[in-house]
Amino acid sequence: MTESPGAGRPDRCPADDRDRRRRVGVVLLTAGGPDRDSAIEPFLYRYFCDPVNLGVPAPVRPLFARVMARRRRRAAQRFYGRRDPPSPASAAVTALAQALQDTLSTNSDWSFRISGATRYWQPGVVEAAQDLVEAGVDRVIALPLSAVEGRATTRSWLAEWRSVWPTLAGDRPQALLPGLGAADPVLDALAALVRARPPGDRVLMVTAGMRTDGAWRRDPYARCARDVAAAVAGRAGLRPDDWALGFTGTAGPVPFTDPPAESLIRAAAGHSLSILPMGTLIETAETALTVDLDLVPFAYGQGVARVTRLPVLAETDAGLAALAAVIREEAGNG
Repeated sequence: MTESPGAGRPDRCPADDRDRRRRVGVVLLTAGGPDRDSAIEPFLYRYFCDPVNLGVPAPVRPLFARVMARRRRRAAQRFYGRRDPPSPASAAVTALAQALQDTLSTNSDWSFRISGATRYWQPGVVEAAQDLVEAGVDRVIALPLSAVEGRATTRSWLAEWRSVWPTLAGDRPQALLPGLGAADPVLDALAALVRARPPGDRVLMVTAGMRTDGAWRRDPYARCARDVAAAVAGRAGLRPDDWALGFTGTAGPVPFTDPPAESLIRAAAGHSLSILPMGTLIETAETALTVDLDLVPFAYGQGVARVTRLPVLAETDAGLAALAAVIREEAGNG
């Protein structure tokens, strides 16, 4: 499988000199994931080259990243090998960019150009920045596709974008949104997903877990996840006993965010359960593998009567409208 030259870029038309609307670029940021088996080790290498994920001095980080990628390759192949393509993230961010481009194309105040970018794979941040520069945008909005702000997620994605954009775009201004968990349209859309669940279902909101030791103790991720989950539950009208927030994944023999999703699933035995992927707003390995292939079968094995996996926000009309509303509001602030 080869990458097409336009990966991550919606269909485009040459700029029309007669269009006097201000041109606003939007980059949709996510971590990404390997889109084929041969991409797993290169993806891991890029992941470990991020200083947030591997705290060694910069001069030796590429060497250590190469070693770590090789060590983790087999375990990662077992995890990703259950699906083809291994991760849907690249395709999902590209599809969302096109959908938002279509949705915002009728705006009368601004001319939008939407491009998708992944932190650790393709389409990359440099490619997205080049696309926006070539489109002649006057300013750019960087939009992390997560409802949860975190050091190893949204902050890392934005840091990479911040290092690339001025190099290619000079002094063209940029607005960096730290995360979408404080955006009313996004919270309302997530709450609507919860309200549309099968009647009587308990709700388990899930997001990827993080380490809590060392520098990770200062990460706002867990606190932000709890705040967002509580906000969604409140807007959906859930009672305290009707919902919970669980973290997925493990980090071996190190402190990790609590509670794990599995413990909450055990407590739901005998009940019906709807699972809402809350952290990521697009389909990723977290949703397509961890939730669909791990948590859902685990729930049935623990005696949960029925399991419904609710869609990610970007896969719904209401979610698309919510993201478009956030972009329009930020464009108006520029």
